[in-house]
Formats: sequence, structure tokens, C-alpha cells
Amino acid sequence: SIDLLCIAGFDGFFRQLNPAWEKTLGWTKEELLAKPYVEFIHPEDRHSTTKEAQRVSRGEDTISIENRYRCKDGSYRWLQWKGIPLIERQLIYATARDVTARKEAEEEIKRLNADLKQQTVQLEAANKELETFSYSISHDLRAPLRAIDGFSLALLEDFGDRLNPEGKDHLHRVRRATQRMAQLIDDILSLSRV
Repeated sequence: SIDLLCIAGFDGFFRQLNPAWEKTLGWTKEELLAKPYVEFIHPEDRHSTTKEAQRVSRGEDTISIENRYRCKDGSYRWLQWKGIPLIERQLIYATARDVTARKEAEEEIKRLNADLKQQTVQLEAANKELETFSYSISHDLRAPLRAIDGFSLALLEDFGDRLNPEGKDHLHRVRRATQRMAQLIDDILSLSRV
């Protein structure tokens, strides 16, 4: 079997192991049988594993747990456990499947989601800056343009009869330039929304 098969006692020691253990973790069968199995478990997973073993020793039907086992080279492999207890013999018959690749993929997905969340926050900040920029263009630039256009119109209406044709032409050019500038502002705002 490619799965890790074992018989463990309620005392915390393995009784029998199949060859997949040595292939997966690198420890010899003798090394694994010599110590309590909890010593091979990642320190962060020991409490939950011990709790599950106690639950099973009280007669619960099945084991269903994931934990990390230390390999001989110091790395860890994720194992997904299924098992049943034999209360009268104080033994647990269990299988473990190496799910390291799946766990690493899940961690990669979590990392990518965190990166995506960070990029979303950055994008939201950039959008807020763009909104501020848009408001600045819309408000701060339009106000002086309206004033220039308004005063130019007032000059034409109030003093147009006193201006020579060249003066009137200059005021019409000022008004057209302010209107072109207002159109440019509208175009920049449209572009920023895109």
C-alpha cells in the first residue's frame, strides 16, 4: 500500500508498521517503534493528536485527523488519518495518507488570496487617490476657468461697444480657450474613470 498502515497501542507506541512508513518518512521501522509516536509529530500538532487518541481510547468509533510527522531529514509531511479502536485489545488500527502536496497547494492558495487582498487594498487606495485627483481637477481647475470665462463675457457685454475689433477678438479667444480647457478637464475626468 502507498498509504501508511499501522497498529498503535493506547500507550502511545506503534506496534506494527507497513513499509510505506520508511519510504515516506525515512525512519526505519525499528526507529519508529522505539519511541512514542507523539515524538515524531510536529509540536504544534501534538495537543490535537493526543486529544484525538484520548477520545478514541474512550471508545469513540473513528479517528479523523490531519497532522505533521517529522521525516528523518528534519522536514515534515502532512498525514491524513483514519482509524478505528479495538477497545478490548487497547489498539488502534489506522491508515495515514500523505497529503503534503494538497496542504502545500492550500497554503499557496491562501498566500495568493492574501496577495490578492493586498493588491485589492492597494487598488482601492489608488482609486481613492484618483477620486481625489478627479475632485481636484473638477473643482480646483473649473472655478478659475468659470471666473475667466465669466469676466470675459462681462467685458464683452458691458464694454463691447467701446472695444475695437481686435479687443473683441482677444476676448472671444479667451472664452474659446477656457471652453476648450473645460472640455479637456471633462476628457481627463472621463479617462480617469476608465
